[in-house]
Amino acid sequence: MDYTDELSTILNINKIDIAAVSKTWFPANIDTGHFDIPGFNLYSRPRKHKRGGGVALYVRESIQTIHLQIINVPDELEVQWIWVRSPRLPRTVSGLLVAVLYHPPSSPYEDLIIEHLVTTLDTLQTKYPSSGIAILGDFNKLDTDTICRFTGLVQVVNAPTRGQVILDKILTNLKSHYNVPQITSPIGLSDHSTVLRLHFNYSHKSNAIQRRTVRPLRDSDKRQFGQWITSFDWNDPQQQVLK
Repeated sequence: MDYTDELSTILNINKIDIAAVSKTWFPANIDTGHFDIPGFNLYSRPRKHKRGGGVALYVRESIQTIHLQIINVPDELEVQWIWVRSPRLPRTVSGLLVAVLYHPPSSPYEDLIIEHLVTTLDTLQTKYPSSGIAILGDFNKLDTDTICRFTGLVQVVNAPTRGQVILDKILTNLKSHYNVPQITSPIGLSDHSTVLRLHFNYSHKSNAIQRRTVRPLRDSDKRQFGQWITSFDWNDPQQQVLK
């Protein structure tokens, strides 16, 4: 079983709609169609100048997706952006802004990627208001505290994903809407665990039916009101309404 076969099996068994791959190893000179998974659309950004790396997002075909190619990602960075509209989002959330990234452990571009994430989110939230946000990937030593401080996002992976450290993270503004991420076995030859964040954790409130008892108005009361309203002098400021 190759990499895509194993990933396909995991996606379908766990009924996953969106999968982020933070180190694809897709060669830049090969058609990404070689890495398609049936039932999913692939949005990838291969590493251009050297071997390894690269990021990708697999999104189930039934989900409305916009590939955010309007976002200018610097050549030095490995980041991919999309916006999705899933039918299983909370009612208050219009859609989901998703980014997958890979930040190499010795990268000299920490300031650049932080600036890119913060400014891009600011731009996208204006264009797609009320959107949920999920930034996923292999962050390595990237300072996610700074990103969270500037964006209001929260890091929700709370168990090691490689050895005893948390390298694979999820930054989101929907912490209360999802269950706790599950850490499972690596896929293929990866030495990183797989992070699963499967289900919405919110209760659907149905429209409540309220019953009220109303005392019917008697015919005598209707006649009395009719006599009063037809005899009342609306032009006389001195006339009082008697209760």
